[in-house]
Amino acid sequence: MTEEQSIPTAEITPTAAGFSLSPQPYAHPSSAYEIFFPQDWNCSESTGYRVDCQSPDALAAVSIRLINSGARLSQPEFINVAQAEFNFTHAGQRAFNETERSVGDGTISVTSSWMSGETSLNGWDYLERADSVVAHLSFSAPAPEWERYWVLFEQVRQSADFNPEALASEPAYGSTFLYTSPDSLFTIEVPTSWTKFLDTARISQAQIEQFFSPDQHASIQTVIYRHGALIEQEFKATKTLEILRALYGSGFRVSHDKALPDGRERLAWYVESKQLSGISFFDSWGNSLYIFTVLWDDAYQGEYQPILDRVVESFGYP
Repeated sequence: MTEEQSIPTAEITPTAAGFSLSPQPYAHPSSAYEIFFPQDWNCSESTGYRVDCQSPDALAAVSIRLINSGARLSQPEFINVAQAEFNFTHAGQRAFNETERSVGDGTISVTSSWMSGETSLNGWDYLERADSVVAHLSFSAPAPEWERYWVLFEQVRQSADFNPEALASEPAYGSTFLYTSPDSLFTIEVPTSWTKFLDTARISQAQIEQFFSPDQHASIQTVIYRHGALIEQEFKATKTLEILRALYGSGFRVSHDKALPDGRERLAWYVESKQLSGISFFDSWGNSLYIFTVLWDDAYQGEYQPILDRVVESFGYP
């Protein structure tokens, strides 16, 4: 599949609300799904089993993408994935407002509204679990024309046919976004479907951001500690251990300590009483100390190690 590859459309088939669907379904190159897109809309493929389409006037849009979880999700885990994907899709939208939500067994439907420039838009996100895959269909159109577009969008949704087996060999949670830490100290690639939590109260002068897997057996954590004065080497190491012990308890033990060529220090650690392990990387820049950690429940290391390894390897500076 090539990035931003143009997708041909077929002949016009009349449908409700004055729109048309193609008589031929679009078949993703991976065989992961087939779907009927609106006729004459501008569509393009991108990475992550995703296709985006825009109406000829560029005011309305349809997108579809698939998320491979690696194993069938329970209902609570599916809800966590859906919420994370919903938050990712609508991050930064002005005057955003969720208007209605409907939750079924393996389905979530959410309608919303927001502003794009001077245009008021309505949106609909529909997420469906299919074995180990979550399909996310997202629709938007100008608010004054929403009822007319709604008929078309519902027909597009009903036309989707998924083949989860096509993703069986794909890495779990391969859909990521570039996360930039507070104060822009570093970047990493984080799964779009892991739930974010923010904590500014637990550690004085520190901002903690953490992304949890849907079952909460693994996570990615960043800590930015703002010292207020230039951080020296001895303070950096001492403060890092103090913060990690505060986060994980008195049973926190370092099993391996290594200085890295880029100036960071790498700590492998465990908390035996919690059956918890992790790897933390830390360094300082000016008055700020950062700690970047991947951690997992020991019983789930085999499941999450490949995912967390990819996150670690993605580390970079802006």
